[in-house]
Amino acid sequence: MGEKKLIFCIIICVIILLIIFIMYWRRNAVNELSPNLNSTVSTENLNYEIDIPEIERSKDKVKMTIKEGTLTKNGATVIIHDENEIPYNYDEWYLIYKMEGSEWKLVEPIDPDAIISELAQISDPNIHEIKFDIDWSKDFGELESGRYMLVKELGQDYITVEFSIK
Repeated sequence: MGEKKLIFCIIICVIILLIIFIMYWRRNAVNELSPNLNSTVSTENLNYEIDIPEIERSKDKVKMTIKEGTLTKNGATVIIHDENEIPYNYDEWYLIYKMEGSEWKLVEPIDPDAIISELAQISDPNIHEIKFDIDWSKDFGELESGRYMLVKELGQDYITVEFSIK
């Protein structure tokens, strides 16, 4: 039985030595392939230019409308017509305001976390138009009679369309 213990101990020692050798070898191989993190790299001789084209877009070239015949107390089809050479990106985020007296007041959403940007959409470069079927009843409830404004994000700005519910 003592001989079996000796063989077992020798095998364990050989395995431990192999593991130590492999770890040492891998660390040296990685150090040879990786640059020294404590050294500095000079960028003096790196002459390159990155040509990033300027994207010139104008809010004035974007118009939002409601498709005729689609406006109800529960929703509408919104059309964004973007004449910019490179159109803006659009998503499903929107807010609704109601005219109360002479001021626009935010219509409080049923669940403020529900109105989120879920799907980025880009106008077709050939058509310059995108359509959104909006069911605001799930976000704001059924709208009462009155004058409203739908607001959508446009880059760093916003676009709006006004409508009336009778």
